[in-house]
Amino acid sequence: MNAVPQFVVLGAVFGFAGWAGHALTAAAPEEAPAPAPAPYTAPAEPSPPAPLGDLDAGGPPAKPAPAAGEPIRLTFNDISQWDLDPKDVQVPASIRALAGKAVDIVGYMIPYGDADAVEEFLLVRDLGSCCFGAAPLPHHLIECRMDAGKRTVYLPGPVRVRGRFRVEEHRQGQFLISVFAMTVSDCVEVR
Repeated sequence: MNAVPQFVVLGAVFGFAGWAGHALTAAAPEEAPAPAPAPYTAPAEPSPPAPLGDLDAGGPPAKPAPAAGEPIRLTFNDISQWDLDPKDVQVPASIRALAGKAVDIVGYMIPYGDADAVEEFLLVRDLGSCCFGAAPLPHHLIECRMDAGKRTVYLPGPVRVRGRFRVEEHRQGQFLISVFAMTVSDCVEVR
């Protein structure tokens, strides 16, 4: 390597190193005093999300006790906010306590058989999670059977279903199909 270019390269390298060393050891210029920190104020509590009606209550709010003879009003959040192990179903005690009680819940109907004389149907939270996307989980649906001798017609929109709630596993072979069932006394369109 020629002496002149080598000198230039080394001078540039060591010159930069000298400058860097000087920059790191030189006294910092005097800074203006930092302003006093603002007093601490606790962050405001976030307001709970607004409920989306009976289909999504936005969390389990405290429910008033129903009047005598009135059904317990439920949402799908009330019965499905727990982790399900299909091999060892452990339904929470708060949901098992609803077994045999008169309940009122809103969902969408998926009928079995004749749409003009429905005796059995699935009640699901929404149709998007059933027909066009992934199937609902076994604890996200209710198998419904009308009271003996009763029938209803298929209603494509949301329906309010009233009847006796049951907690029971329904399996086909090794596959868990559902965890909840209902004997329906009344099924009406939600308007």
